[in-house]
Amino acid sequence: MTAPKAAKAPAVTLTPVQVLQAAGEAFIAACEAFQASDPATVHAVLVGDYRIRFTGAELLSFSRT
Repeated sequence: MTAPKAAKAPAVTLTPVQVLQAAGEAFIAACEAFQASDPATVHAVLVGDYRIRFTGAELLSFSRT
C-alpha cells in the first residue's frame, strides 16, 4: 500500500515590491525580538553584501560592504 500523494500548493508569484515588503516585515520582527531580549546592545548583522546595525528599535546604519 502506498501513501497518498500530497497536493501541491499553487505557485505564488510575488512582485518585487511584495518581496521587499515581506522581507521588511521579517526584519522588523527580528529587530523587535532583539529589542525585547537586549534593548541596549548594538547589533550588527551581515545579509549578503549588506551590513545592518541597530540597537533596540533604532536603525543605526544600513550599508553595502
